Amino acid sequence: MTQLLANVRPESKYAGQAKEQPFPVYFEPDICGYHWKGGVGGQYRTSDLFFLTLSKKQCEAQKLREKTEADLCGYFDDMVDV
Repeated sequence: MTQLLANVRPESKYAGQAKEQPFPVYFEPDICGYHWKGGVGGQYRTSDLFFLTLSKKQCEAQKLREKTEADLCGYFDDMVDV
């Protein structure tokens, strides 16, 4: 199983909420655009975060390229172990 982690981008207006270690996040559609839940602020826009994945077998840092939110929804649907 792969876990999704994130941290706040240095150029984000929320940069003061960045942590030394990435924090777990999950996607929840939000009418105001704050789709990512987790971390100190509790909710973030896609543009405020960089993403990493953590798997049982290995730890890998993988920056996700800028994608539309619809693309990200499909990406994470593929990751979910149903």
